Amino acid sequence: MVRLQQRRTRLLAIAIFLACFLSYACYGRDSRDVVTWQVSSTTTTRAPVDQVLQSTEILLSEKIPKARHSKAVQDVLPSSKPTEILLQEKAPHVQNSKETETPLPRSKPSETLLPEKVPQVQLFRPTEIILPESLAKAPIATLSSKVTMPVHPTVYDLSTMPTMPPSSATNGSLTTAPSMRIPPMSLTPSNFTVPTCIGYEQLQMSHREPLSAGKRQFPYSRPLPECRTFNLSSMETLIERMNDTVKDPDLFRLFENSYPNTLDTMIKWRGYAVETDPVTMNETVTDQELTYVITGDIDAMWLRDSASQVNSYLPLLVASSESESLASLWRGLINIQARYIVISPYCHSFQPPAESGIPPTKNGAYHNNHPNPAYNPNLVFDCKWELDSLASFLQISTAYYQRTNDLAFFDRYSWVSAVEAAVDAAGAMRVGTYSKEGKVEKSAWTFTGWTNRGSETLTNDGLGNPTKENGMVRTAFRPSDDACIYQFLVPANMMWAKYLEEASFIMEKLDDAKAENLTTVMRDFAYGIRRGIDRDAIVHHRDFGDIFAYEVDGYGGQNLMDDGEKAHDMMQEEVNGQLQMVLDSTTGKGVVHESVNAWNEYDWSRAWFGWANGLLGELILKLAERDEAAGESGDRWFAQSFQ
Repeated sequence: MVRLQQRRTRLLAIAIFLACFLSYACYGRDSRDVVTWQVSSTTTTRAPVDQVLQSTEILLSEKIPKARHSKAVQDVLPSSKPTEILLQEKAPHVQNSKETETPLPRSKPSETLLPEKVPQVQLFRPTEIILPESLAKAPIATLSSKVTMPVHPTVYDLSTMPTMPPSSATNGSLTTAPSMRIPPMSLTPSNFTVPTCIGYEQLQMSHREPLSAGKRQFPYSRPLPECRTFNLSSMETLIERMNDTVKDPDLFRLFENSYPNTLDTMIKWRGYAVETDPVTMNETVTDQELTYVITGDIDAMWLRDSASQVNSYLPLLVASSESESLASLWRGLINIQARYIVISPYCHSFQPPAESGIPPTKNGAYHNNHPNPAYNPNLVFDCKWELDSLASFLQISTAYYQRTNDLAFFDRYSWVSAVEAAVDAAGAMRVGTYSKEGKVEKSAWTFTGWTNRGSETLTNDGLGNPTKENGMVRTAFRPSDDACIYQFLVPANMMWAKYLEEASFIMEKLDDAKAENLTTVMRDFAYGIRRGIDRDAIVHHRDFGDIFAYEVDGYGGQNLMDDGEKAHDMMQEEVNGQLQMVLDSTTGKGVVHESVNAWNEYDWSRAWFGWANGLLGELILKLAERDEAAGESGDRWFAQSFQ
């Protein structure tokens, strides 16, 4: 009996231990637990052992992945490359354990040394950090005032972790060696609360309160500030102001959810570029900012989409050298797009940069599509030649310059090389299908796809329908990713010509022989496109007179349709009707879908799609400006009800 009681006691003790361990290790704790630390560079007071991990020393060496230089991202740790983190116990009363392999959530196996009695969770308390010497020279004042580490297995917000951003000097760089020690920092816990950092699609399904006061009862679907991928104080100020402007509660909630959606959920990674010496293979962390922006529910970055998503925030863009500013995010996007264009100028969507440590996303269509030249699927997500993708790169470039007057940025990294690659790629696609002798010309890019849809491949062995050279640029696919019928896509050529001219004003100010030559080439290119449009793309319609065709081929073939990516200015009655339609087509989610069946509001695609949400925000802000100009006595859009 005694043995049985002892055995039961042991079993009960083991059961209690396992229950406690599993409730901690398997995230069974209160879902709102997060550790927030107050950072001080002068004291070394330690927190109680029962609240946090023991004081540790983290060694950051060449073996730490490139993602260690990240600024503010979601899912960096869960999807990092294999890392070796040496955690050496400093407290005398806790002994080091043997070397154990402890994979971080959704990451490849990592080699980690942890104290034997400490639960293996994602909370580390650094008290002494070894960093590269030049990185350590960054002023302590650049450290965040708080460190917030959510303990959720799928979403991590590192935006307020203490970082040592690189010098803002024009040619500054940070090397991985030699290393030096930084004085210990005290991390004193100030509270114990955890954000509900769930995935955004799950958040949408939760129908979170408070609901809007209108008949549609839209949920509040913004993540908590701790869980957002980028926090911008000017955005919050703007939303508060619009709450007083937009009287309809459902329309305001739609704006509140939609406009910040890209900042809230789609800034997948931010960090700094890493250069590798081709001889020694030593890595150098530069001060070149990088920003990787996903489209939403597809974990890849489109040139056009990411540019349009961020360009929606143009009213909030101001010059700033701060690492957590919108200007920094914008520079990072220009830099990463420049890198991609140099790599594959004919491709339109790309994988995360190597510095992020995020693994590439698998594209199920990769083996069915056959572009020529081929692409590396570890760098490129999908490859369809769409002229407006290159135009979008120039668009965000000129927008940044016009708002900030930051000319030095464009001469600092690879912007000039990217423009050159874009101009060369587009220029090669001005060649018509046939030579003067009637022979088929070799095309710089072709595409064939194994598909049962005609819109997913090109005719004539990947060339597309014939075109006659006229100064315009052939583009294989529309912005919708559908194949062009006639490859002189008029809106894309207009956009390319416009931003070629605008970007040439930046180029001409750069003190460089290549830039000087490019300035002339860009302006001549734009002139040739405009001349081709005037000659071949203006057609006479029996009801509307002279209009622009959507697509032409230079032979007289015309496609009169529209596949607009941006709405034109409309009369107030039409605007009201369209807003009403958008409000009634969200199926209660309170955000804008990518597309909706005009005959069935419940038949839609992509509830998590940043570009469409950004366009809604742009529209609301534009109408608010008109209301302000109209004054109290004029017709005001937002004084009315949309119930």
